[in-house]
Amino acid sequence: MININDDCREMKLVDIILNSYPKLKRYLFKNNYLSDNPNNLIKNSYSFSTGEKIIIKIILDIWDGSGNALFKDIYGVLDNKNFNNVIEVIKLKRRGIY
Repeated sequence: MININDDCREMKLVDIILNSYPKLKRYLFKNNYLSDNPNNLIKNSYSFSTGEKIIIKIILDIWDGSGNALFKDIYGVLDNKNFNNVIEVIKLKRRGIY
């Protein structure tokens, strides 16, 4: 399990995307830890919408590279707000800000 703290760079990036998804944040994180192993989080996400499932994969990719989000899903499924948030996270990561 990976611990979350205020200094965690990945969590700051995750928060940019999950800002408007408290339900997803509660699903992914419990008591300052990733709530389950990434495979189970993906497998058990059946009740979420297609876009939310893609966001889960993106978050896991940010966290530890385990989400396997597909580029075609990012640009083809996400709405403009979520797409722009993902692009912003990529820019921040590339610049070394987080």
